[in-house]
Amino acid sequence: MRKPLNKIATGVVCLWTLAFSLASVFSGFAAAQTALRYAVEFQGIEGDLENLIEATSRLVSGQDNPPFGIGGLRQRAASDMDDFQAALRSQGYYGARTSFEIDVTANPINVAVAIDPGSLFHIFECSIEVAGGPLEFVPANCTPLGLIAGVPARSETVLQGQASLRKVFLENGYPN
Repeated sequence: MRKPLNKIATGVVCLWTLAFSLASVFSGFAAAQTALRYAVEFQGIEGDLENLIEATSRLVSGQDNPPFGIGGLRQRAASDMDDFQAALRSQGYYGARTSFEIDVTANPINVAVAIDPGSLFHIFECSIEVAGGPLEFVPANCTPLGLIAGVPARSETVLQGQASLRKVFLENGYPN
């Protein structure tokens, strides 16, 4: 009866030895990797737009916690491109183009981010049409809502205009 127990014990010891060996290999691998030092350079923007982009950037905010591999740095840069598009749209730049290049030969590694914000979009025209005909409490035009022709089409301006119109309807007994 003892023989099978010895075989089980030997198998358990082998599994523990294997697990310990693998843990040693992987911990040595992680210790051998070093974090990538990198610098970020923005091209094509300046002033308030550059400040907005820098405040939005994971590349900038994550420099104190750099990735361990070039793949992690590429992923960080790629995710920034989507965030930059959203930030630029919020300011009325709906046709922006963004790209990045990573120079691994530089020390520290250089991440060049090119941004072409495109044209600033403006509110061209705004009118209010109510299904079923005009209502006396609805403004005749969008000026009282802050949606004035020629004003930059920033998302905050448009959303505030929408909220103002909704408030007019709510105050006059139209919940939806």
